[in-house]
Amino acid sequence: MATIPPPATENTTTTPAAPIVPNTIYLIRHGEKPSGDGEGLSAAGEVRAQALARVFGKDSPYNIGYILAEKPHKHEHRARPVETVTPLAASLGLTVDTSCERDDAPAVARAVSAFAATSDKNILICWEHKALRDIAAGLGVIDPPHYPGEEYVL
Repeated sequence: MATIPPPATENTTTTPAAPIVPNTIYLIRHGEKPSGDGEGLSAAGEVRAQALARVFGKDSPYNIGYILAEKPHKHEHRARPVETVTPLAASLGLTVDTSCERDDAPAVARAVSAFAATSDKNILICWEHKALRDIAAGLGVIDPPHYPGEEYVL
């Protein structure tokens, strides 16, 4: 969980202006992938997806009202984020927003700002680990953490 500070006044050419939103934003990486170059989630990834529905679900204190996952692309192994959050979305009666491309952090910031303008509920973003740092920076997180490639802990 990260607190979003006011937008930076410098270096706006490399980091998009941060939206100022009161909502709490949770950034997670997709569930575990199969060994080799397989598509989809592994058995452990499926278990994690089901666990997310229990952790962030309707009886939790997280108050999730919006779920964003990177736009899936056929044959590019980019369906894992949406597959990871689909059970949670179903349990909350939400539709996963998959309108943003993996490497388009400014689009993610715009989507978050648009939701925050209409709701005080919290936001869950599920993405490929390689782009999470840029997304966090685009949301105004100063010195966002690195997301290691082989760690799937929440």
